[in-house]
Amino acid sequence: MDNPQICHDQKNYLKCYNDGTYALNFGNGNFKEIKTDSTFIYSDVDKTFIFYQKSPTSTLIDTLKIKQLPHSVLLINGTEQFEITDLSNISPRIKDFGVGTYTVSGVVRGLSFNVGDKFFKIEIWTYGKAWYWSFIMKQFNQRLSIQYNGYRHNRIESIIIQDDDIKYGIAISMTFKSLKKIKRFISFYAPLEHRTSAISYSIIPLDKSYEYEYNKRGKAILAKVEGNFKICNCE
Repeated sequence: MDNPQICHDQKNYLKCYNDGTYALNFGNGNFKEIKTDSTFIYSDVDKTFIFYQKSPTSTLIDTLKIKQLPHSVLLINGTEQFEITDLSNISPRIKDFGVGTYTVSGVVRGLSFNVGDKFFKIEIWTYGKAWYWSFIMKQFNQRLSIQYNGYRHNRIESIIIQDDDIKYGIAISMTFKSLKKIKRFISFYAPLEHRTSAISYSIIPLDKSYEYEYNKRGKAILAKVEGNFKICNCE
């Protein structure tokens, strides 16, 4: 994760990020999708998760889709569908899809579920003109979060990936107020605190420290690039 491949296209738009675990794709200054191993794909364009997991009763692969609609969330597994239109009154049938709810002070705030060794929590807001969500995924000591803003037309505020073991991560933020285009993409490194114990901690050096600033159209400002800048395709 501390030595990722980051590619821009000929017009200086961010094209992709790939650290071997997470692969993020972009186009014309916009976030498109994220993939990780063979477990799931999340599309920002369609506001849809697609999860892949082996069926407990056969060698087939089950596919679960979770899709955000204007005023509901739709679960799809094969030919079965389940639509959530009221967070306060969700049928127990949701469990047939391997999905549960999570609560804050006794109030249902969204969905939670496990896919393999990954835990997902999707927080859903139902007020305003349309529903919107944000989510976090945890896998061992790694975390992925994508935050949306319902007051800004359900656009992304930030994408953060962090590994707590090596204290390293990336943070992507969008243009202030409008949230229309990518504005900043940085790596961050938080060294471990000094500990007086017999345990030896190995700190992995930050091979590629970088910071990219983008203009209001989402194009990289070359004069403000810190680190390596490549025009390439992620592999």
